[in-house]
Amino acid sequence: MFLFGGYQDPKKIAKIDECLIEDTGKRLINDFYAGTGSLITIPEVVEETVLCNSDSAALKCESFNGETIRAISDVKVQHKRACMSLYHGQAAIIAGYQSSSVEILEFSGWQDLTTHPGGSKFYYHTCASTEDGIITRPRT
Repeated sequence: MFLFGGYQDPKKIAKIDECLIEDTGKRLINDFYAGTGSLITIPEVVEETVLCNSDSAALKCESFNGETIRAISDVKVQHKRACMSLYHGQAAIIAGYQSSSVEILEFSGWQDLTTHPGGSKFYYHTCASTEDGIITRPRT
């Protein structure tokens, strides 16, 4: 399990190994804060974690496969305080502080899906993948 960023070291990539937190020596491209950014691990042949949207890099995304960090396509709109989930096996980012936009990561980059019915103030929410789509739950 990996830990990403945080206020003390926003580009840090650490690993939890036998109850110890070990610095990997690897660095994110952009600062990452869990309170404003979003991430999802995509289970493929090699697991890949997609991280997007932090205060200092509002549209930027990157991926990490356990060894290499690389920049990937920017999202089209800012999804600050959004959630990410899998939609038919692909990373999806849902709504956010000032957006109801839903985007899915395809080979050609982030593509728009139907907007979230919660409107533009749907943020700090949780989401879960299902066989038919994604379920979101607002914060309480």
